[in-house]
Amino acid sequence: MRRWRHLSWRQRGWLLRAALALALVRVALWVVPFRRVWNRITAGRAADVSPPVADADVEMARWAVHAVGRRMPGGTCLVRALTLRYLLGRLGVPCQLRIGVARRGANPLAAHAWVEVDGVPLSDGEELNGYAVLPPLEAKLSAATAPCMNGGIL
Repeated sequence: MRRWRHLSWRQRGWLLRAALALALVRVALWVVPFRRVWNRITAGRAADVSPPVADADVEMARWAVHAVGRRMPGGTCLVRALTLRYLLGRLGVPCQLRIGVARRGANPLAAHAWVEVDGVPLSDGEELNGYAVLPPLEAKLSAATAPCMNGGIL
């Protein structure tokens, strides 16, 4: 609570927005098929009609999602990445969800999800060099799905 008082109103707003979106994405992944969650997440503004977004807004969204996601039960890297993808999409920032599988390690099924903007990962400090990046989901999932309903977050 002490830290909360020292945050700016802008930071507090981003933290609340991130907390709400993270909770909704987490619940949606439990009860709705992934393809439908994906449709809602990618139904944000079109980047070509949105006003330019400051790098500070992208960084603030990244910070808020990772700050809340680390403390939220079930806030896995996939939940955080989908949430960040949603928030940035709503701002009109063109970004891609990336999933990588660990090349080596004790756990042969280790994987990690993150978001990239212009090829730059918006990770939470995780070292990404040890992951073989899978082909982008955007083209496969968006092309194979029907348009989703307007309105709402998910």
